[in-house]
This record gives sequence, structure tokens and C-alpha cells, in this order.
Amino acid sequence: MYAALKEEARADDIAAGIGFADCCSTLFRTIAEAAPSAIGVVSGHNLQIKWVNAAFSQCLDDTFNKQDVSGMLLSEVLPGYFESGIDAIFRQVASTRVAFLAPEYRYEFFGRGVTYWHWSLIALPAPPNAVPDLLFQTIEVTESVLARQREKMLTDQCDHQRRLFDTALSSTPDCNYVFDLNGRFIYANRAVADVLEQPIQDIIGKNLFELGHVHDTTVKWQEQVNEVIRTARQIRDEMPFTSPSGRLGYYEYILVPVIGEDKNVEAVAGSTRDVTERKRAEQALQDAHDGLELKVLERTAELVKANTLLMSENAVRLLAEEALLRSKHFLQQLAAHQESIKEDERKRIAREIHDELGQQLLVLRMDVSMLHTRTRKNHPRLHQKIDAALKSIDSTMQSIRSIINNLRPAVLDLGLHAAIEWQVRRFEEHTGIACDLVSDGKEIILSDNCTTALFRTVQESLTNVSRHAHATQVLIELYEAGNRLFVKVSDNGIETRPDERRKKASFGLLGMKERITTLGGDLEIKSEPGQGMLLVVSVPIQADRRLGKLLG
Repeated sequence: MYAALKEEARADDIAAGIGFADCCSTLFRTIAEAAPSAIGVVSGHNLQIKWVNAAFSQCLDDTFNKQDVSGMLLSEVLPGYFESGIDAIFRQVASTRVAFLAPEYRYEFFGRGVTYWHWSLIALPAPPNAVPDLLFQTIEVTESVLARQREKMLTDQCDHQRRLFDTALSSTPDCNYVFDLNGRFIYANRAVADVLEQPIQDIIGKNLFELGHVHDTTVKWQEQVNEVIRTARQIRDEMPFTSPSGRLGYYEYILVPVIGEDKNVEAVAGSTRDVTERKRAEQALQDAHDGLELKVLERTAELVKANTLLMSENAVRLLAEEALLRSKHFLQQLAAHQESIKEDERKRIAREIHDELGQQLLVLRMDVSMLHTRTRKNHPRLHQKIDAALKSIDSTMQSIRSIINNLRPAVLDLGLHAAIEWQVRRFEEHTGIACDLVSDGKEIILSDNCTTALFRTVQESLTNVSRHAHATQVLIELYEAGNRLFVKVSDNGIETRPDERRKKASFGLLGMKERITTLGGDLEIKSEPGQGMLLVVSVPIQADRRLGKLLG
């Protein structure tokens, strides 16, 4: 009787266990049916589908419904997965009963392209010698994967741009830096470290006071940084600065506000150039000029005294005239020297702008253009901003080319004929006045000084025509006669008072005459009412040609 009661109790326990299991199974299926992720059970023996929830058929774009897939093999429903070898993973989990997790599994649906799925796979409880069924769960993570890939691509592009920016700024001799709103360095190139004589890593995060530079110029500098932050306006200035080793230099600098998206200043960018040598040269030139002025005053005083004492004598008059001629010759030499210095400085500035700023802008445009192409489809707003940046870079490059040509046209290096021909075309483009150049087409070998002086004379003549002549046609003649080179510029201006036109252009004409006189040449102007104006320049070319050959 005891055994019968025990057996009956055991049967009740089994029934209760089965009932609890059925309850759990029902609860699981109810929760799984409402889940947004695809959930299913397959046989561990042959991967035959035993049950799936509604989300599973939705993952298949409703190609199969729940009833269709029940009893099918998983390889029939998802052939692309099994071509990639995931069936081996299913069988491994069934064999080892160790759960499998694949956070990003790539799968290509027909008609949808590449997608990414998060898979988890576990073996359900089964007797030790039996092959367990497998419970799987999968959910699509394509958007998050693609978003992460796009974010990484943009991060890589930004890192690339930053490296290019840092390399470009570190390759220049100028000091380039950025301050935060507390006046501390957040960026500094190699030139800054050289001037402050400290490693870059020691500079970042500190201001000049914290770096040990406590003097009046540092106070002024810090006040200007604060003013840029407060007013959002740039500041240009120059000041002396003594390095830690005691080297005294003179620097010019510009501080520019960095405006954030909220229209507030978020940082201050600056650039500083060492102009010590230029300041010394300017001071030397000023000292020389003052000395020359003093000598001219002294010489003039001597002439006045001599003229006062010997006014009645012809010999004294001749002596005074000779002294005046020497002074005039001396002043002409000084003017020629100053003109030569001016042309040399123009040439140097034009070359530096072309070699340094021009090349850096070209590299920057190439990089921005590449970024412009890559953002066309996926980032329209960023693409528009980059497009505006490209136009701004192109405008800047065009301005630089114009500045270089205004300082000293590169075509001057090709000779006088080529330079005048270039100036004629440019004159026609800018004024609309017809201009012809008549010559034998042969290039004339001249020194650089002579070529520059003649080109500037033609350039000034055309400027006077465009401003004062009211002409519709200009003719330039260039030819050799004997041992002299002639340049003639004539126009068909209709002014009724030629003297008035000369008066307006008097400073330009005076400058032309001084240039030609220093070359041993002559300048003559002829004009009649209603007949325009003719300018004739002639210079000796034999000695200048020999000098040009030696220098060339």
C-alpha cells in the first residue's frame, strides 16, 4: 500500500511538472510572438524549422509566412546565410551546447543588397545523448552598422585634414597658434616652439605668463587676445620680443577670432612673422636717407653761401651751377637706387607669395575638392558648405594671382617684347580700348633694370590713356635705330587742352622721365588739340646689351 501511494505521488509530481512546463512554453511563445526580433526553434539534427514568430517572416520581407516555413529546412529559407557557412555554427552549438553570439553578421538579401544582423544561438535542454533543439534570435542592425561606418569614415577624413593642416602650418617659418578663451595655447606649430625655446607639449595648455614671459609686451599681448574675444574683431600689430636665451627680435602678428556655430567666439587664431631683418634694413635705409638729407642740406648751404659771396662773378655762377648739377646727379642716383630697391622688394614679395601661400592653397584646394566629391551623396548640407569653401579658395587664388601680377608680372623674365605684348592684352581686356603693338617680333636683350624701366614707362602711359585721354585706339611701336631703342606710345584722344592732361598725369610723367634719365635715355611728349598725344622714349642699348648678355 505504501508503494502504491508513493507511485501515485510520483505520478502527480510528473503531471504537475508537465503542466508547469506547458505553462512556461505557452508563456514563452506569447512573449516571443510580441518580440520585435526574429525568434525561432530548429532541430539540432537537420536544422528543420519547428517554430518561428511573426517577426521572422517580416525579416524575409514576407516572402514566407509562419505557416510556410514550419517544417522547412533553415537553408531553404535563408540560402545566402548557409552559403557563408553559418550552418557549421548551428551544428557546433548543437554538438557543444555552448551558446553563440554574432553581433554583426553580414547577409545579402535578393533585391535589398547587403544587410547586417545580430545573431544569438543557444541549445535547449535535452538528454545527454540526444541532439538538442536550437533556439535562435536575430535582429537587423544595418542602420547602426552603416552609421558607425560613416562616422568612422568622417573621423578618418577629419584626422587626415588635421594632419594636412598641421603639416602645412609646421612647414612655414611663421608662428601659427590658437588660444582658448582663457588665453592658453591649444595649438602651436614648430616655429612657436623655436621662438619660445620650449617643446610644443610644454606650451600647450599654458599662457605666456605661465611659460615664464612676464614683461610689458606679454601684458599687451594678453590684453589684445582678450579684446579679440570680447569684440570678435581681428587685431594687427607688431612688437619686440626677447627669447629666453636673450635673443631680441621684432615681430608682426595678426589675431583673428574663431566664430562657432552659435555666432560666439570660441577661440583666437594667430600668426606671427619675424621681421627683425626687415626692421634693421628699414632703419639702415632711414639712417642713410637722413644722412643724405643732411648732406644735401649741407651742400645746399655751401652753394647758397658761395652764391651770396660771389654773386657778381661769372666764375662763381659757373661753380654754383656745377655744384647744382652734381646734386641733381646725386639725387637722380638716389632715386634710381630707391627704384631698384622697390623693384627688388616687389619681386621678392611676389615670389614668396607664389612659392609659399600659392602652393599651400593649391594643396588645400585639392583636399577640399576630394572631400567635396565624397560628400555629394551622403552629406548634402556638408557638401554645400564645402562647395562654398571651394569657391572662396578659388577667389583667394585668383586674388593672389592678381596681386603677384600687380607687384611684378612674371612675363618680365621673358623679355621686353613679351612683357609689353602681355600688358597690351591686359589693357584691352580691362578698358575695352583697342591697342596694337608694332615691332619686328624679335626679342631685344637688355639688362633687367632697363627692361623693367621701359615696361613701367609703357604701363604708366597706358594708365594715363585710360584715365585722361578719352581715346578709342592706342598704338605702341618698338624698334631699334642705330645704337638706340625707341618706344613710341600714341593715342587718338580728343581732349581740347593737352596741357590739362599733362597736369593730371604730372607725377606719373615725372616718374617716367626719372627712370629713363637714369638709363641715359630721353623722353619726349608731343600733343596737339584734337590729335591725341605721342610719347617717345629712346635709350642707348649697346652698353646695356653687353651687360644683359653677361648677366644672362
